[in-house]
Amino acid sequence: MGTAAIKINPPVGIPLAGYYSPRGSEGVLEDLYVKVAVLDDGQTQAALVVCDLITVPRTRCLKPGSSSSRRPSCRAAT
Repeated sequence: MGTAAIKINPPVGIPLAGYYSPRGSEGVLEDLYVKVAVLDDGQTQAALVVCDLITVPRTRCLKPGSSSSRRPSCRAAT
């Protein structure tokens, strides 16, 4: 098993989602992360990836040509 975390803070000024009119970020109040845990029992490997984001495009979750026995899953919670 292995774990990792990487900061993914966007640059100042990047447009923010969820506002009625366009609004850019003014700085960082709390760091945003991507965190991963990789599990391996010697036969099967699995990775759990958690992103501090509103959404992740489905195309980022699916790996072209992956076997049907591997079922990627994307979920979002607020």
